[in-house]
Amino acid sequence: MKTFQTLLKYLMGFRMSDFKAHEEIQGIWSRATTRHVDERGFFSELIRLNKIEFNPVNFKQQNLSYSKKMVRRGMHIQENQWQLVTLLSGAVIDVLLDIRIDSSTFGKFARFNLKVESDEINQLLVAPGIAHGFGVLSNDAYMLYASDRYYGETHETGISCQTAELENAWPKNEWIESPRDKSFLQLSDAKKTGTLSIFSTKS
Repeated sequence: MKTFQTLLKYLMGFRMSDFKAHEEIQGIWSRATTRHVDERGFFSELIRLNKIEFNPVNFKQQNLSYSKKMVRRGMHIQENQWQLVTLLSGAVIDVLLDIRIDSSTFGKFARFNLKVESDEINQLLVAPGIAHGFGVLSNDAYMLYASDRYYGETHETGISCQTAELENAWPKNEWIESPRDKSFLQLSDAKKTGTLSIFSTKS
């Protein structure tokens, strides 16, 4: 298994110069892609993988979610999974939580206010071991996920959006959540049960 640092060495094949690394948490990058707009509509590049000897981000499944206003999804995570998250329409609060047990930023979160503008589309590149969730602020939102793991290929779990570590992450709204998302454990409880043992910076 390649180490996290080794993977980063090769991520230049994903035009990492386009992405801005998070200031505190390793493994989170963000960017706004340009929308080329004219009277016909628009064109925007979402993914460019250069031909290099080794590229760890080999996306092989894409998922599209549609969510109504005040829907909150998360915090979801799949073992050894890289994700490219693209907001296609609407406005959301996007939250990422570091659950890598050996990380110096374990339990820390990053929050992004994502909104589709007339001239750009927001994207987040997320390394393994970082849980993802979002809440919809607009009337609705479409979110596209690219993954380098098939769903079910590796272990999939989640952390409660209401875990103590995320107390200041979300606006105080009446969020609509699925029964499954509501059933997820607090981060501290998940750690006690050993659920997080498979998530580390070495994945």
